[in-house]
Amino acid sequence: MKRLPKFFWWKLAVFVLLLGSPFLFIGFIVVGFQFTGGSGSMAKAQQLRPQVEAVPGPESLPSDRNWAAVKCANGEWILGISTSSHDMYSSWFGGGTVVLKDSRGRVRCFLGHVCGAVGH
Repeated sequence: MKRLPKFFWWKLAVFVLLLGSPFLFIGFIVVGFQFTGGSGSMAKAQQLRPQVEAVPGPESLPSDRNWAAVKCANGEWILGISTSSHDMYSSWFGGGTVVLKDSRGRVRCFLGHVCGAVGH
């Protein structure tokens, strides 16, 4: 039986890794786009709700693109956070969830389709 050259398996592993990496990357992207279109998640809403409740008003809004606030002429306001339905793997990570808080202190959660982050 012929003996394999020294480091044969290491060279083979590196070759397969280099050859397979582009296919793995493309597969990750393709699968990611297959799982876009999230329609909201109660688990994500429960995760975001305490964050929204902790914000006292639009002046203290976190500087994240997913947050937004609207002030009305009569002094009332509404603020909230959303997760886009169009992000990769959004159906796995709660895309399509919106949590809002108004000036009266009510916090509400909505599940559905969200086209992008609110702060664009």
